[in-house]
Amino acid sequence: MDAQPQTTIAAPVSWEGYGLHRGRHGVASVLPAEENVGYRIRKSGGDPKDDIKVSPLYAEPSPLQTQLRRGGQRAYTVEHLLSACYGLGLDNVVIELSEEEPPILDGSAFLFARDIHAAGVREQGAPRRVLEVAEPFTHSEGATEMRFLPSSALEIVVEIDFEALAIGYQRLEICLTPERYLREVAPARTFLLREDLPFMRRYGLGRGGNLKNAIIVDGARVHSQEPLRFADEFVRHKLLDLVGDLALLGAPLRGRVEVNRPGHSVTINALREWTTKHPLRH
Repeated sequence: MDAQPQTTIAAPVSWEGYGLHRGRHGVASVLPAEENVGYRIRKSGGDPKDDIKVSPLYAEPSPLQTQLRRGGQRAYTVEHLLSACYGLGLDNVVIELSEEEPPILDGSAFLFARDIHAAGVREQGAPRRVLEVAEPFTHSEGATEMRFLPSSALEIVVEIDFEALAIGYQRLEICLTPERYLREVAPARTFLLREDLPFMRRYGLGRGGNLKNAIIVDGARVHSQEPLRFADEFVRHKLLDLVGDLALLGAPLRGRVEVNRPGHSVTINALREWTTKHPLRH
């Protein structure tokens, strides 16, 4: 079977608004990129030589966000925008940020994904480099276990279990395609537990958060400007975040990923260990 071509976005798209944690108003753009570039993050007007390559090597583990650093360049809370690019199957893009954090928008990846989808995909001349899970690998960290298994497609299984009655136990299994991502994953919004608010305030996080862009769970109660978009919106958002962290691989993945109690730090640590000990086949 002939290799599929690499892709990039057909035309630039931009969004503006306030970042979730730093609370600054800024603009984020997704721009076309050349073949074999992968994903790069650039400060608006910055020199391409200072780009941050989206890679586990430049990711800094954090429980509440995916953040990247290369030299003096930093990017915070990039998981939703990366998730939209990766979930829609783009191979090469430059993400340009006027601030160090993209806008949170409605707390999901839907507006990013909708506009990227509307801009279209442009095929490129080079063949797509697909990363394949060649053998099983398991990473355990605390109560979380993350498994990578061979598969003919990208299959993801996420399980969560919260004491909060509004969430409880939820499980989602999906064979990810751009169509299913846009319809079933991208609209799921970020959430937090009410008891975590003091921690966030203490560390200056969540400055741009409100009920328009986040769900607050208080035991059996859900506080949000709108009703839940899915009965299992919480696990869908965890899967959305996981897709954003898988974008750190820099190429499409063919394999089955299973994780219980997922989190950004655990995923990043798993990707680092896995790619070091078990180089991927492509």
